[in-house]
Amino acid sequence: MRDAISAIWRKARTFAGMSWHARRERLARMILSAAKLPFYLLYYPAGWIIARRGFRVYSNDLLLRHIGHLAGEPAYFIKANRAGLQSARTGIILVPPGSLIGNRALLNYWALHPQMLVVTNPLAVFVLWPLTWMKCVNIYHLEFPNEDGRPLSGWPASDYALKRYHEVCDDLPVLTITPDDEVRGREVFDGIGVPADAWWVCLHVRHSPSWQGMGDETDMRDAEPSTYMPAVEAIVERGGWVFRLGNPGMPPMPEIDHLIDYANSATRSDRMDLFLISGARYFLGCDSGPMVA
Repeated sequence: MRDAISAIWRKARTFAGMSWHARRERLARMILSAAKLPFYLLYYPAGWIIARRGFRVYSNDLLLRHIGHLAGEPAYFIKANRAGLQSARTGIILVPPGSLIGNRALLNYWALHPQMLVVTNPLAVFVLWPLTWMKCVNIYHLEFPNEDGRPLSGWPASDYALKRYHEVCDDLPVLTITPDDEVRGREVFDGIGVPADAWWVCLHVRHSPSWQGMGDETDMRDAEPSTYMPAVEAIVERGGWVFRLGNPGMPPMPEIDHLIDYANSATRSDRMDLFLISGARYFLGCDSGPMVA
């Protein structure tokens, strides 16, 4: 409940001096925060108990719709646990009916992970959903101190979890490709002429339209694919293959040997995405979702 009241107060303090459009949006958010108060009163005791039992709940459009968030947030949670930074045991991902899933194969991998639980039942999702508003039980809000005792939260906490996991667990992968997906990926390679002993690099150059209107604040992470061609040519000259990842309709890549415009190819699939990412020698690109995966 304290989180909801704080949210309303923060919005109210910055209301003066805004444009009419900004005030209307802020007012709508304040009304939404106020509407959540009864749920906080009802759910806060349950949320506190669930958090004490070691469970964390998370779901939003970003997590489900984009592969970077679907790969990153659960992985940060698990790595923080394994690095001894928090005592939470199980993460719960809520999947509302009709959700757009950025990579359903990845969601299925999380469903098989012993520290994750994927909930798709509409009634269960409806009942558990208000828990995602509470920091104490939200998987996204990592909070713990660093080695100096300074409290961390949000992205600084996630970055510190990655650092500690690398030191404590030698950066072991949280997920590994299944034998069935390995066999399927190799069959696709046979069909497009990639040798069994080939090594490859995954390339992803972020392109805003493929993000379907996330907002101008993310455009700084875009890049021009042609600027990566010297690196692509250097990889090909050394005998490697380059698979350009992304969504269909992204600007096409030049047609050169050993460069596969996988994003615009008929072989593109959720399972093949994971096969390519898991087996790549390294990732080439900018700050985007596949880099996190």
